[in-house]
Amino acid sequence: MKLGIERRSNGISCSILAPLIENDVNSLVLVRHDRLEIQQYYDGKLHHLLDITINEKILCLKSIPVIKNDPSDRRHWMVCLTELNRLWLVAFSDSQNRFVVVDRVTFEGLKSEIFTMAITEDGNFIAISSVENFVHIMYLDPSKQQLYKQALEQNPPVGKINRTLKKNRVFLKPCNIYLADELIQNCHFLTDNILALIVRDSNLKYLVKYYRVVKHNSRFTELKCQLLRKFQPLPETPVLSIPLPNGCLMVLGEEIHSIYPSGKTIFKFENNASFGINKLAAVKVLTREFANLKAKITQRQIFTLFHVVDEHRVILGSNTGHYFLVSLDIYELPKTEEELEKEQELLSAQRQLDLEIESQEFYSISSWRFVHIGTSTIGNDMVHLEDQKFFISSTTDECLIVAIGRYEITKLLSLESGFLGPLTAGLCYEHGNILLAQGTISRSHLFEVNGRSIIIPGVIRKILLRGDLFYVLGLRELGSEIHSFIHILDQKLKIKHTKTYAEEMVDVVVHKHLYVSSNDHKSDQSVIKSFNFDLQKLKEVRVPIGTISKLATRGGFLVAVGSHLKIYNEQLEDQILFSVVGIATSSLSFFTDSKLLIGDFKLGVSCQDIDLDKPYIGSIKALPSDDKLSLCSLVCVLSDQSLLTSDAFGNINLYQKTEDGFILKSSLKIHESVTFICKGFNEPQIDSLEFEFVDENRSALRDCVAFFGTMSGDVYSIHN
Repeated sequence: MKLGIERRSNGISCSILAPLIENDVNSLVLVRHDRLEIQQYYDGKLHHLLDITINEKILCLKSIPVIKNDPSDRRHWMVCLTELNRLWLVAFSDSQNRFVVVDRVTFEGLKSEIFTMAITEDGNFIAISSVENFVHIMYLDPSKQQLYKQALEQNPPVGKINRTLKKNRVFLKPCNIYLADELIQNCHFLTDNILALIVRDSNLKYLVKYYRVVKHNSRFTELKCQLLRKFQPLPETPVLSIPLPNGCLMVLGEEIHSIYPSGKTIFKFENNASFGINKLAAVKVLTREFANLKAKITQRQIFTLFHVVDEHRVILGSNTGHYFLVSLDIYELPKTEEELEKEQELLSAQRQLDLEIESQEFYSISSWRFVHIGTSTIGNDMVHLEDQKFFISSTTDECLIVAIGRYEITKLLSLESGFLGPLTAGLCYEHGNILLAQGTISRSHLFEVNGRSIIIPGVIRKILLRGDLFYVLGLRELGSEIHSFIHILDQKLKIKHTKTYAEEMVDVVVHKHLYVSSNDHKSDQSVIKSFNFDLQKLKEVRVPIGTISKLATRGGFLVAVGSHLKIYNEQLEDQILFSVVGIATSSLSFFTDSKLLIGDFKLGVSCQDIDLDKPYIGSIKALPSDDKLSLCSLVCVLSDQSLLTSDAFGNINLYQKTEDGFILKSSLKIHESVTFICKGFNEPQIDSLEFEFVDENRSALRDCVAFFGTMSGDVYSIHN
């Protein structure tokens, strides 16, 4: 794959993207020696706005969110480090309609120039390291609101600004870390204000240290740092270090790459992990790295830049212009009921005894892959502009805007390792949000098209939404047995609660309660259970005859279909049994209030006419089978006039309802099996529907009428 080039420029040492001038509009800031160029990206191009001259060579540039009196003001400030050991704090002033200097700090007495800078996600702490042995940590004081206002709204003489800053500084007195004879290579802030330092000791060994940065307990005017962990030496010289969103630290060498746990992380080890690992790390996790991993790359690469896509994927660029995608499946393991009860006991003790007890999350690494995604310029850093568009800055080569698509990356990973497997479930919610599940019985990847994702052990069969919580049903292997699980996740895809069941659950629907159908293989009976939304079981009924595989709700009734059809009320009380139906293995949905469509992989789609107002024997009538639908297995109702179906031959068909049956309006042949079909956000217009393969254009999913997934992991969308 060759990365597409859209624009060229030269001589940029670093760049950032942040809302600087307007709340909801990101500005791209480019560093050219001693000058900052402010650009905006729209219509596929960069548009120059203005320049800011610092008159000192700029070594590093970051942006920080600043707490202000006005909560609607979400704009960032810029932090510049220069070769004269100065820190410049620059912000945009609305009253002056220009950028102004809020504060300027000079670090005196340093033995060498400033080398690296790290900032916490909330922007409160800034760490600045020298190339030798000092680290200065400063706290951006949110109580200095009056000084912020004076600097941004007034335009006093330069002398007055200098006098004001000497008397009343924005930053608290810095805290210093002195490392004696250790040389600092890099520093990063991880979660919970943990500062990670990569240093070289007097024995020329590289190692990682963790420090916790806290405000002084008594006076709130000073900071202090305490050493948390000192890890064992790295196996080889590090070339790049990356802070991951889950709080871990990735350190890359030429051949061996290491993962270091976060401050609160405990790792568990999987026997089927696809890399070599020293399991002694399980008992030495406080003093050594979690794992040393090797990338299967034919040629050594010195990595010079990175961009974190999400919790599981990082884009790397090398000094030869090659770009790789690292897929690292670090995921939080679901807690058992016993662990949740113990956690509640700790929280109760914390409240009663006024103690601070740290909750420990359990994580696991299940795979590690390097995938080559293309060649481009030799860059210094990479900034994500918008969907699929990245800006790569370079001082020695061309600066480019390149296109890298999410679905192209997903397909590359699938082809490379076979891990992701087929798409198994999908859900559209609110407007513009789509959740997809992809995987096999060993593990699944649950991800939004907007970027958030989580790895879940087992295969996901269905995703439901109630309120602001997702309910995920799936199967996983436990020893030689197949067990079912239900996870409750929040909007950030964090697991809130989970339950595992020693049976095969086949379908779940949400109405007044959660209703789940399962198969009891010991008694050869189907079981239907109702749960409240905290997964507490309310009632269980057994189906004495036949099996039940799919559920649907309409009005106040639950319809269960398999070899038989049963209707229950909301309390799971029997209403009617009708035994001549067929087997629903693929889909079940109401076309209208009375017509029920039953999809089966072998028998095709059949239609039943159900009078739910009179639930008694004889109120269900099988309608004549339509020859066009008899070959289909999956069916999705788009409206009361249209259906979308798929068959075993890879045909996607759009049907319109008429008085005489169904008319085929459009068809697409994709030559592979379809695993699910979901209705989208827009209402269909039958005469103008088009099929589109979703490759890089993930925004197409937000405006679709429907979308479907395939066995190979591809996604297709359908539009008016």
